Amino acid sequence: MLLSFLFLYRFYYCSPFNFGDAVQGWASTISIILFIGGLQLLALGIIGNYIAKIFLETKKRPIYIVKEKG
Repeated sequence: MLLSFLFLYRFYYCSPFNFGDAVQGWASTISIILFIGGLQLLALGIIGNYIAKIFLETKKRPIYIVKEKG
């Protein structure tokens, strides 16, 4: 995550020196794309957690086991 921020920092601030003027609205567009990608990953994690709980429920194992004294 830190590397991606450093890459964006370098690309945003150093590209005008290498490639000329930066395109207007480039930073906001990339920020929106990264934010939406983060939301998608969050939703995927929530769905994955839900599916994992369903998987554990379908094994039909008892919640607890009582040891018999004999």
